[in-house]
Amino acid sequence: MTTPEVIDQTHELNFEECRISAKSIAEQLGISRERVGSISHKDLDMRKLSAKWVPKCLKADQKRQQCIRLSNFGIFSVRSK
Repeated sequence: MTTPEVIDQTHELNFEECRISAKSIAEQLGISRERVGSISHKDLDMRKLSAKWVPKCLKADQKRQQCIRLSNFGIFSVRSK
């Protein structure tokens, strides 16, 4: 059974070190790797992307910041109206 405390601890570990592995989280919290995956995917609505835990849905301001950051690297061009 997943308790709110375990979910909160998993969330904290994910954001302290976004490249942390599910195995490492499982060892630190004393739960199974499968439980960590379930918590991350179902309860926290996160997924692994390029070895980082990230939210599945970005808010509008997060999308805007990402576009600006990518445009600074010349990866994405931002059009002004």
